[in-house]
Amino acid sequence: MESGYVWIATAWLSTVVDSTSPLSSKTANSIQGVLTLRPHTPDSERKRAFISRWNKLSNGSIGLNSYGLYAYDTVWMLAHAINLLLDQGGTISFSNITSLGDPKGGGTVNLVALSILHGGKQFPDNMLQTNTTGLTGPIAFHPDRSPLNPAYDLINIIESGYQRIGYWSKYSGISVVPPETSSNRSTLKQQLTQCCKPWRDNSQASNGTDIVEGYCIDIFLAAIKLLPYAVPYEFVLFGDGLKNPSYYEFVNMIASGIRRLNSRAWEFLKPFGPLMWGVTAAFFLIIGLVVWILEHRINDEFSRPPRKQIVKILWFSFSTMFFAHGENTVSTLGRTVLIIWLFIVLIINSSYTASLTSMLTVQLLQSPITGIDTLETSTEPVGYQIGSFAQNYLVEELNIPRSRLVSLGLPESRADALKKRSVAAVVDEKAYIELFLS
Repeated sequence: MESGYVWIATAWLSTVVDSTSPLSSKTANSIQGVLTLRPHTPDSERKRAFISRWNKLSNGSIGLNSYGLYAYDTVWMLAHAINLLLDQGGTISFSNITSLGDPKGGGTVNLVALSILHGGKQFPDNMLQTNTTGLTGPIAFHPDRSPLNPAYDLINIIESGYQRIGYWSKYSGISVVPPETSSNRSTLKQQLTQCCKPWRDNSQASNGTDIVEGYCIDIFLAAIKLLPYAVPYEFVLFGDGLKNPSYYEFVNMIASGIRRLNSRAWEFLKPFGPLMWGVTAAFFLIIGLVVWILEHRINDEFSRPPRKQIVKILWFSFSTMFFAHGENTVSTLGRTVLIIWLFIVLIINSSYTASLTSMLTVQLLQSPITGIDTLETSTEPVGYQIGSFAQNYLVEELNIPRSRLVSLGLPESRADALKKRSVAAVVDEKAYIELFLS
């Protein structure tokens, strides 16, 4: 959810937002900025009247989402299909299913109680002949049973709830006007792109498609090509490459923040950004040049042939980083400049050391265990007090293999096991844990 990332959720999120609006402040803040889809239902007087009746009926206890409107229209569609079946001379009668026999295994689903509707083969065909207008707009189907002209609202979650920023339909594509009224696809698509574009046009894309393949990857790359601006992305491998990794583990890692130890050769450059490194290098050269200008006329150490003077300036500049410069300054201005510069170098060195130490320390202290749920999905060893019920709880309730459990005795052994990382966590009763921590 940091700056620079965009989350696009499917229609489930808009359903939750519509059903539970207004959201709690905690939930709203956690999903603020997310883009989501919602099945499009055209605005109409009939729809507004129905929503008003629903709000009075439910007393505001639950909101009405798009699927609620579709459910209402579905009931009427079934009613029209039944009415048509009766007009065709059919009857509403059933017969019991005798081919299933008695269910075995002591299950709770009684399949024998199911019945077959006489005329059931004609009933779906009647439903597909539906051609009417409901709360969700025109209701009709193609011969392949797909709905006629499906469309979605594009929703952006904001602090006060959500705002509709556009529409999508197979006919009009992405637009800022309802699909039933859109006409100019390209202009509208450009307007919508400008209103919600999260990246700069000059972003450079980096990819690793030479080693990453698959159906989902192809879909992602196809979607990227449809965007009118560059999107930076990077494929990060997850799993061992031999078997499908756990989605639960992956989602938990995203929730806790994916952090891993970095041992790349250029990791020591991370404490400062490119701009800071550039400014620092420029100041080193400038200070060397300023000191040479102030000293070369009166100081023999700075009075040498031009080629050697360039080397002298570079050597003097960068040796001040380690306070290892051997040249003496004679002029008052030269000494003043050097004293100020050495103080700045001290601050730069201290900041760099502190930042690098902090980065490495945080990586080393980061634990893969953030709670009981991650204990279940990880493969780390877990400690428990000898004789405690925690052993049975971990095995029988959490389904953690006994091979991962480590028995511990005295509090000192717990502390030692945690320090040496021989266990990732210790599970025990709260009172004993509080005593141990104290």
